[in-house]
Formats: sequence, C-alpha cells, structure tokens
Amino acid sequence: MDEEQLTLIEKVEKRRCEILKKWDDIRDLEGEIKTTLIHTGISHITENKIKSLEIEAIKLETANKVLKKKICYE
Repeated sequence: MDEEQLTLIEKVEKRRCEILKKWDDIRDLEGEIKTTLIHTGISHITENKIKSLEIEAIKLETANKVLKKKICYE
C-alpha cells in the first residue's frame, strides 16, 4: 500500500513492525558475536604468547647448534 493512504494507526503499526524486525536483527547479531568472535584482548595475548614461544624455540635451536659443535670438537 501507498504510505499516504495508510491511517495513522496503520502507519504506527508499520513502524512498530519495522522496529521489532530491526530489534530481532540486532539480537541475532549480538548472539553471533558472542558465539563466533573472540575478544581482541584474548587475541593479543595469544599472539604475544606465540611470538614468545617462537623466540624461545630460536634460542633453543641456537643453543642446540652450539652444543653439537662443542660435542664434535671434543
């Protein structure tokens, strides 16, 4: 129907339905965010831990190479 032909009550009811639909969409998005996305703080902590582990692995590899060389020379 044309918007101008609607009565005031029909216009209000139409807007009410649009608002409720948007409200449902917002709740759906909030639910999706809670179930599929992680907090950025957790992501940063994880990234930092991975970098720390990579650095530790490099240090251990270097120490291992040094020890191997010492064993070979003895």
